[in-house]
Amino acid sequence: MSGSLSSTGSIAATFRTSAQTRKPDRRKRTPPVSIRFSDEERARLTSFAGDQPLSRYVRDFVLKAHDIAKRRQSAPAPERKEIAQLLSVLGRSELAPLLRDTLTAIDDGGLLLEPDTEADLRLACAEISKMRCDLMKALGMRGDIVP
Repeated sequence: MSGSLSSTGSIAATFRTSAQTRKPDRRKRTPPVSIRFSDEERARLTSFAGDQPLSRYVRDFVLKAHDIAKRRQSAPAPERKEIAQLLSVLGRSELAPLLRDTLTAIDDGGLLLEPDTEADLRLACAEISKMRCDLMKALGMRGDIVP
């Protein structure tokens, strides 16, 4: 009997030692997202995934698409406001119509200028038109409409 007591004592000691070891951290895991695909869709996704596990491919693809879409967002509100103000100032200045009228007078022969001066005026008119288009595009408007 004493032999069985000593083995029982060692079992109890082993149990105490095992019970004192740290239990694994059992944090609550986030629930998985489940998506149903047809056989054809799953086959396509599997071919796109290549050697990657399908779930990793889908997760990476979705998150990458989200990051790209986030980068494509329009300018933040303060920048949009400043751009709109610049476009408004450009429109109120009547600079473009005045240059256009000057170029019309040159084309009609009513205003004679040196060729270099005429080229500079044409360039200025083109650059103002490009600025207007760029400002409109920055605001998400069509910049190819001529007033």
